Amino acid sequence: MTSDNSYVSDHSKWGQVEGSGLERTYVTKPGDTLDDVAAFFYGDPAHRQRLIDDNPELARWQSGDQVPGGTRIKVSEDASRGDTVSSSE
Repeated sequence: MTSDNSYVSDHSKWGQVEGSGLERTYVTKPGDTLDDVAAFFYGDPAHRQRLIDDNPELARWQSGDQVPGGTRIKVSEDASRGDTVSSSE
């Protein structure tokens, strides 16, 4: 927990997750793909479009392309879309 009560978790396999509640930010590690990030947060790499919807600048990366380390990706949880953000450590 940080001083502003937001959650920060650093996974050895994953980048850093920051934020709390319904909106989080994922900071990529070298080698991450949008498919990996979608699978981590939404349980299925096919949901990469949800990340692109919230981060239009990510549209330049195709499925399987590595996203540069340190890229900040907004990951929103939207119950109307059926999103469920993973909080596992």
